[in-house]
Amino acid sequence: MRPRNSVVSAGMTLFVTLVLVTSMTVKPVSAWDDDGTWSCEPVPCIPGDAVIDSATLGLYVSSTVGHEVRLHRITAPWIETGVTWNNFGSSYDATEVGLFVAASAGLITVDVTSVVEQWVYGIYPNFGLLLEQGRTDFTSYRSSEYSSGEYRPYLEICYTTSSGYTCVILVRPCASVADAYIREVSPDSNGGNSTTLYTGLVNKIEKQALVRFDFEICEQSCCSCRFTGGGVDTDGNWDHSLENGEMIRNGAGNLPPGTDRAQFGGQAGANTGQQPQPKGEWTHHQQRGPSGSFTFHGGTASAPAGTEIDEIRCSDPGGCKPSGDPPSPAKQLDFDGIGTFKSISKGSKAPIFEIPNPNVTAEGKGNKKFNGTFHWFEVNIDDMGEPGGFNKGAPNSEKCPGTGFGEKGPQPLANCDCPDFYRITIHDGVDAADVVWLPDGNIDLNSLRRDPKLDVIYEFYGYIDGGNLQIHRPTGFDLKDLSEDWLASVK
Repeated sequence: MRPRNSVVSAGMTLFVTLVLVTSMTVKPVSAWDDDGTWSCEPVPCIPGDAVIDSATLGLYVSSTVGHEVRLHRITAPWIETGVTWNNFGSSYDATEVGLFVAASAGLITVDVTSVVEQWVYGIYPNFGLLLEQGRTDFTSYRSSEYSSGEYRPYLEICYTTSSGYTCVILVRPCASVADAYIREVSPDSNGGNSTTLYTGLVNKIEKQALVRFDFEICEQSCCSCRFTGGGVDTDGNWDHSLENGEMIRNGAGNLPPGTDRAQFGGQAGANTGQQPQPKGEWTHHQQRGPSGSFTFHGGTASAPAGTEIDEIRCSDPGGCKPSGDPPSPAKQLDFDGIGTFKSISKGSKAPIFEIPNPNVTAEGKGNKKFNGTFHWFEVNIDDMGEPGGFNKGAPNSEKCPGTGFGEKGPQPLANCDCPDFYRITIHDGVDAADVVWLPDGNIDLNSLRRDPKLDVIYEFYGYIDGGNLQIHRPTGFDLKDLSEDWLASVK
């Protein structure tokens, strides 16, 4: 029998949601009632930023001799009552996306998570699945035309979003399902109205089965996301003094006057479960140039209490290609936080900041109690693909503005023809003794200097020379661990 207490849905489109998490729930709606009738309750479409926890194809095998059956992704549209061996024309990808061996008649389930992820994330259109077993003795299955609903093919998709955990069952009549069989002999005949599907040899004639479950993909304003990565860069690279295309690969060689070089990296948004800050950590090392030398960090294991990644914003939905598997949910990510100067060089390498007499004190070594300065900082990441876009050559300066994109750039939307872009802005500091601590142990942001016109002491930006900046979809663990309701339920 089909699993109960799941949602049954129908339809087909494209969408995406923002932010963090509320609760983990399963929506209980019976698909097949005890009296032999259907309870169909349409559910919202599957969000494009959902974490697909599992996708399971269910088939009822009516006869078998135990041969292997292989599943393939169909690559062209087809019509249930019109598809034939000839007009289908082997329109499927040769790569197997699942397989099974039915030892006896009864329900068989197949894991098809990977191909459903590709449909949901827009890597491939959903044209359904082809079942084939070559020239071996046949296997037969109940189709969606079969009279008893509990024997019909179904697809169960379980996913996690910022709203929680949901399972959806797609099955006729509650969902739009198409299935048919085609045969090598009589190649213009159609088996779309049959109550039985076939794969393998029937009377020495090969048959194949097709099945498609239509579902909606919700198109959202943007997305939940997380970030990992790092790189090296020269400040303003491919901009100003370097706009003529001169390359400084990884900052090697002599830098033109007025050019800084830095290394940076970390993660934001992933719930590592590691203290002090599970929302992420970031380190920026200004290595050399007119801004001197220092190391700035926030949220790292070695940073003082109170430093953190405070807010994460994703924008510009849809990743550049290639952008990983599954692909990036967005091209831009901004995060803000509280950090400190881990070290500051002196003498000829002492930093020269952008405002006179800034309030900057390093953490010091061996201090049992932090007495340096806390600083508000902002980071912008533009992920232009794998690995790092075109960071091996100078980009077109008209397509790739020197100051980047997004919240602080001249263009709000990124351009996939550009390399990955990085920007960090650090604001003037507040002495540890002067910050205001909230009852929850966090620093009151109102006690920090955050005026973008008066308080910026350091800004570094450019298309990266080396490394990779990667925006990811959140994992189920990320979403689950962020949910206060979920945590409360566990307790």
